[in-house]
Amino acid sequence: MKTRKSRPLTSRALFTIVGGSVLINPAFAQEPVADEVPEVVVTGLRASLESAQKIKLESDTFVDSITATDIGAFPDKSVAEALQRVPGITVSRLQSSDDSNHFSAEPSSVLIRGLTFVRTQFNGRDSFSADGYRGLNFNDVSPELMQGVDTYKNQTSEMIEGGIAGVVNLRTRMPFDSDGQAIALTGRVNYGTRSDEPTYEASGVYSNNWETNSGRFGVLVNAAYSNIVTRTESVNMTRIATFCSDYPQAGGAFPTANLDANGNIACNTNPYGGSGWRYAPGQVNFSQVDYDRTRYGAALTLQYENDEKDLRMTLTGIDSRYKNPWIERSANISWPTGAGFGTPVWAPFGAPGWRPLTGNFAFGADGMLDSGVIGQFPGDAGFGDATSLSNINHGSAVPGQPFVNGADTCTGAPCLTGGNVSDESRIFDHDEQTRDISFNLQWDPSEKLHTSFDLQYIKAKTHNYDILVAANSLARVDYSTDSNGTPKVGLSPAPNTNYADGFLANPHNYWMQFIQDHWEHNDADEVAARADVEYDLGSGGWLSSLKAGVRFADRD
Repeated sequence: MKTRKSRPLTSRALFTIVGGSVLINPAFAQEPVADEVPEVVVTGLRASLESAQKIKLESDTFVDSITATDIGAFPDKSVAEALQRVPGITVSRLQSSDDSNHFSAEPSSVLIRGLTFVRTQFNGRDSFSADGYRGLNFNDVSPELMQGVDTYKNQTSEMIEGGIAGVVNLRTRMPFDSDGQAIALTGRVNYGTRSDEPTYEASGVYSNNWETNSGRFGVLVNAAYSNIVTRTESVNMTRIATFCSDYPQAGGAFPTANLDANGNIACNTNPYGGSGWRYAPGQVNFSQVDYDRTRYGAALTLQYENDEKDLRMTLTGIDSRYKNPWIERSANISWPTGAGFGTPVWAPFGAPGWRPLTGNFAFGADGMLDSGVIGQFPGDAGFGDATSLSNINHGSAVPGQPFVNGADTCTGAPCLTGGNVSDESRIFDHDEQTRDISFNLQWDPSEKLHTSFDLQYIKAKTHNYDILVAANSLARVDYSTDSNGTPKVGLSPAPNTNYADGFLANPHNYWMQFIQDHWEHNDADEVAARADVEYDLGSGGWLSSLKAGVRFADRD
């Protein structure tokens, strides 16, 4: 706002900017003698709101839109985070859609009305990442490159097929979006209390267009860099096992359930005393994952429009790269409850292998395990030989003694040892890149006839290297839960177990359970062409235009 000072006892106009609106509150006094106000400039959000509203109003289907102003108005670090503010859109904060044990500080995918299989498009064209997901990984996309994002909850006939849940169209900035020259630079510093180090983000855009004797020309260059370090800490319970003595297995199969009058599955006795079902996790995982995500994005767009404004050409190149290496350290405490991978849903166990080392297990009113000191039979831990002399062949931490006593030297009845302790370390190196080059020509032969021709080439690649190392030991497990039901575990030396000095701090008290690695390199490309024609009937009725089109795509 530009103004000059006015003389005392004159009228004043107070301008209050609220959401892009100007409220004028007059204060009356003597005749005005103030100098003329040459210019008043107000910048607000009205234009962005009107743009999003117009897209929704004029669309032939259900669509919600957010603009670049909306994306920048929130502390969102990705397009997916911005989309979660749209009604009907939710995001998944799992690092991978098929891995419920690893959470991510940043969303990895978008769900529309709770459904997956969302198709992603760049400027109305197909786009994808070279991984197992059918669409584009939203982490690949720099939000600084976006002019807006449209979410279609239902498809129309001219849309590319495959968006079962819906379509998300990412619209990049164009030179003709603004008049004349535009330059913008942004920078940001992030600090995380868990990572305890600063990270940086920067972006810049230059746009200009010129009126010439041959028509209007425009150019836009956009680049973005973002690095963020995050940490996730979690406590996970694996599949909950169910216990009831009414349904003994026969030949490995469970008998048919008995239903009461209310349709509930009855349980008259359980292995731990009394009636009613009992429940317990078979494993508790304590995990810490450190992510170091770096994202690069660049876009170059050239546009031309003739003087008659019936011919427009657009050439766009986009390069987006996403690197997210992470390291996980976890302690996984387990015991043989019976339920595991591949166990059927209906699996009431009556004689599980886990046992209380002292006293009895305590269960809550809902039947869930509250507390107990957990152990297991040596055979379930892999040390089931009858004598210590033969059991030493399964492992030894103290010279001349087996790691777990054989039945001949075992103390206590029954003979028990501790639960399994698996200390694991995992390194995952992830690198994705998607490049998109496209050319679009729009030509209007007449006021009512409109045509569009499109060519596109996409090149995507993904590189993953994943290695997991696990070392096992045994320990007495003191299990309990806090007021929220979150498990707490204390570890101490197990009975009938011969440790080297130092207990779990000594590597000699572990054996290598497994080392597994995975190497993956994917390359994908696509060539696509499209032609569309629309004839405007101009009737103003329910049938306003006729559209037809054809599309060819070859993805490898």
